[in-house]
Amino acid sequence: MNRNAFKFGLVGAIVLASLSSILLIERHAQSHCREQEELLLEQAWKMAVLTAENQSLAEIVAQQTNSVLSRDEFRELLRLRGEIGPLRQSARELAALQLTHRELLAAIKNRELPQEESALAYWPKEQLTPAGYAEPDSALQTALCAMSRNDTNALLKSVTSETGSTLASGKFPGDSAAERISAATKMACDSLTPASGFYLVGQELYSPDQATLNVYFEGESATRQFVLKQIGGEWKLNGIYPPGLDVAGGPMTWP
Repeated sequence: MNRNAFKFGLVGAIVLASLSSILLIERHAQSHCREQEELLLEQAWKMAVLTAENQSLAEIVAQQTNSVLSRDEFRELLRLRGEIGPLRQSARELAALQLTHRELLAAIKNRELPQEESALAYWPKEQLTPAGYAEPDSALQTALCAMSRNDTNALLKSVTSETGSTLASGKFPGDSAAERISAATKMACDSLTPASGFYLVGQELYSPDQATLNVYFEGESATRQFVLKQIGGEWKLNGIYPPGLDVAGGPMTWP
């Protein structure tokens, strides 16, 4: 693996880590929004109650223009009037928070398949299952399933011998081939963390024994090219490329 490919792989790992961090931040923001919304709703309710009590006291004062409030009544009136200001501010904060919350939910919801793309298949990540190796798309589904489960043995069965040798090489950390393959599998599994599903948006057969499948990662808003080769009547994953690159000689993002 040349130096450029290594640099490209390192940059890809950093980008994937950044995307994963962004998703975690969004999930934390959603949880924080819900907690703040419940608190502010409670404060808004208290404000409504206090406003009603203050109005009632004001009416009593208006009716008893010839009388004087007791010291306790006057203090209670001042206390209620003093609480109205902060509660009104809380209500304004609640409205702003609700707007931010809705915008955040809309941004997450809008992470969908681009309108210019048409899906040939869709595989939710949590529902991925081995689909065999008879066709390129089924072989890719099997490989994605192995990656998502961090299943080293299943992944080795899903890739070409050439890719298997690369996984066992010194490119990945580990004192033995088994440790390096395990580290590569873990890296592949981690790279799928931001994705919630996979859209097959393109498939091209370059030759009777080589196919390229374009896959859009739902939840990550990214598309990748998966190159598969037919060996002994079975399709196996040979590499993953950024979209639009020459699969014959361009740098791979994995392995």
